[in-house]
Amino acid sequence: MLSDSINEEKKGVKMINRVKLGTLSLLMFAAIALALVCSSTTAYAQPPITILATSTNLSPSSSTVNVAQSFNVTVMVADVTNLYAWQAKLFFDPSVVQCASAVYPSDQVFAGKTTVPLTPQINNVTGFVLFGCSLQGDAATFTGTGKLCTFTFVGQGVGTSALNFSKPYGVDTYLLDFDLIEISATMADGSATVVPEFPSTILAITFIAMLSIAAVAYRKTVKR
Repeated sequence: MLSDSINEEKKGVKMINRVKLGTLSLLMFAAIALALVCSSTTAYAQPPITILATSTNLSPSSSTVNVAQSFNVTVMVADVTNLYAWQAKLFFDPSVVQCASAVYPSDQVFAGKTTVPLTPQINNVTGFVLFGCSLQGDAATFTGTGKLCTFTFVGQGVGTSALNFSKPYGVDTYLLDFDLIEISATMADGSATVVPEFPSTILAITFIAMLSIAAVAYRKTVKR
């Protein structure tokens, strides 16, 4: 009968809709699971930390990394005039991060000029790094905004560490002009956060489990 055919057709349409819904649900579960897997292994770095000469600061001002992951913090000088020498001392929590190195970037403020470099002092027990540089002789001073140095840190333990310049300004952290007179400056501190890293095996198991749940939900939808 015609009515029976119509009913059967409606049932078929309902079944198709259920299959589509189940497929959509499966894809959504898979997408969510994949997003969780990706997000749990991602480390985020913010802009550098800078020291201000007219202002000095760190770039990025804050960073978020995993345990054992390395990250760079660049000491910047902004709007400085007649810079001839500088020194920066940065304190950190050694139970959270450790300093691995201190270097002059290739595009540092004194690049291409004759300088008197300093050997960095790194203390991962107390938690500080001291570094600096000076021009030599009648070398042209630097005016403007640029990089002083780059510190490389490694995540040591879960937590947040302040990255603070030594205070008061002018003792261990300072900027000097050609006459070796202190340049007035403002300092901007930073921070670093270390988060736990999930083992890849746990992430894989979690991903498979979520896919299995999605598959079960899909089968139940088709049977109805």
